[in-house]
Amino acid sequence: ITFDDTIPYLLKKPSCTKYWASWAASSTNKQEDYINELKKIQPKYIIYSSTDLQFDGVGIYERIELVNSFVLTNYKKHEEFGDYIILKKGR
Repeated sequence: ITFDDTIPYLLKKPSCTKYWASWAASSTNKQEDYINELKKIQPKYIIYSSTDLQFDGVGIYERIELVNSFVLTNYKKHEEFGDYIILKKGR
């Protein structure tokens, strides 16, 4: 999961879910589907942006609040690179 869709492209690695642009999963149904995909795939690491990007005046963490809550509950900070935080599975 990443809130910046350029990272998977630069790494030449596809997103671990169909939600390559996390901000697009703003409805409750899409967030629940996103969470179910994360539960199924169980990525070991998540690239997490420390910048709360805004779309239409709404911050990404507010827009996908359920997904963000799931990620922060199930992953812990592993490393930090500039504006990005690498989260690792496990609490």
